[in-house]
Amino acid sequence: YKFYFEQPNNQVTQTDVPEFDRFRMGLTFSFGYDTFNFYFYYNINPMFNDSAQIDGSPIELNSLKLGLMFYIL
Repeated sequence: YKFYFEQPNNQVTQTDVPEFDRFRMGLTFSFGYDTFNFYFYYNINPMFNDSAQIDGSPIELNSLKLGLMFYIL
């Protein structure tokens, strides 16, 4: 994983974020008919471990993916 941040006169690139939890576990739901299918994915564990904090509070950030898939057979 790579973290990249840029602002005027300052550029930061970090390739190893030790607080990032690399183990992903989530729920997937998809439905559709024929060619068109919708899918949802919700990550049930936070992206960062307990050592990632802002002002003493842990960062509890989960991801949600929504999408549309097309199957052409």
